[in-house]
Amino acid sequence: MGGTVFILGAGASAAAGAPLMANFLDVARDVLAAGKAEQDEAAFREVFAGISALQLAQSKATLDLKNIESIFTAFEMARLFGRLGDLDKERVDNLPQALRRLIVRTLDVSVQFPVVATDYGWDITPPRPYQSFGDLVFGLKERGDSVSVITFNYDIGVDYGLTV
Repeated sequence: MGGTVFILGAGASAAAGAPLMANFLDVARDVLAAGKAEQDEAAFREVFAGISALQLAQSKATLDLKNIESIFTAFEMARLFGRLGDLDKERVDNLPQALRRLIVRTLDVSVQFPVVATDYGWDITPPRPYQSFGDLVFGLKERGDSVSVITFNYDIGVDYGLTV
């Protein structure tokens, strides 16, 4: 009996339509511009206001303002210090949660869960390539291997692929 460990990063979602680190904020801007932010529009606008404030601070620090994780870290630090540029404390305190809403909504719009016809009606299936990944994991388990999955992924596609 062997053991297999899979380690998945955010890039595992790219085939399903999720943006990668390098273009996540660009896709989020597109979601906002297309009117698809819906109930999270205010959160999107707050995040982009926070990023604008970070651009002013960038002359005193090295920040990758294209990297969603760097933005999140900077927003958390600003919340701890209670200030970011000319934003008031309440807005600064809300930035991490606003960024979480932006991430969730952007993924919700971007990641495609296919709907397929079945003998019983319609079924929602895991995004590509998670169905194949789930089949691989279950195939390994059926032959008696132990399997572990460590994921740093930020969508539920892998979870769904392992449950169907």
